[in-house]
Parts: sequence; structure tokens; C-alpha cells
Amino acid sequence: MAERVVQIEKLQRKRNVITDEVFREFCQRINIKDIRQYEQREMRFHEEMQDQLKKFDNELDRLRNELDYLKSEDKRCNFLCFTNVSGGAFMHLFKGFSKIILNEFVLTFMKILTFEVIC
Repeated sequence: MAERVVQIEKLQRKRNVITDEVFREFCQRINIKDIRQYEQREMRFHEEMQDQLKKFDNELDRLRNELDYLKSEDKRCNFLCFTNVSGGAFMHLFKGFSKIILNEFVLTFMKILTFEVIC
């Protein structure tokens, strides 16, 4: 069993040497030690991007739910708005909330795009 482990390690080192030679120029151009370092960096970036996208999706769902709730409140209050003088004030308030939610969505999306460009 120990012989197999030694043989596997030897083959892995040999594979690394060959891989390093194949990607030597690329690694020099981007100023990294070897291709494994590049792969680790890319994997970490991909994982971070997936986390950011998941956060973005969660935020988007939250904002959609909030908007749906506000719309349902608007429908529920339509009767009151027609019977009360304050109907115009309610619609003004609802439009203000809708703009705030849309602005939050746009800001969150821009943060993700900025993160993607920086990385």
C-alpha cells in the first residue's frame, strides 16, 4: 500500500512538471507561480461570484415579495381610497415605495456588476 502511495505521488509530481512546462509562458504573462495557483484563484473567484449571485437572487426575491405585498395592499385599499379623500395621498405614497424598492434593486445589481468587473 505504501508503495502505491509513493508511486501516485511520483506520478503527480511528474504531471505537475509537465503541466508547468505547458503553461509556463501563460503563468509568466499573468505573473503567477504555476497553473495550479491560477486554477485555485479562478475557483475562489467562481465561488465568490456564486455567493454574490445567490445573495442577489435572495434580495431580488425579497424585493419582489415586498412589491407584491404593496400591490395587494393597494388593491385592498382601493375601496377605501375611493370612499376617502386621502386616495390621492395613498397612491402618491405607494408610488414612492415602488421607486424606493426599484432603486434598491438597481443598487444591488450594480454592486454585483462592480464586484464582477473588479475581480
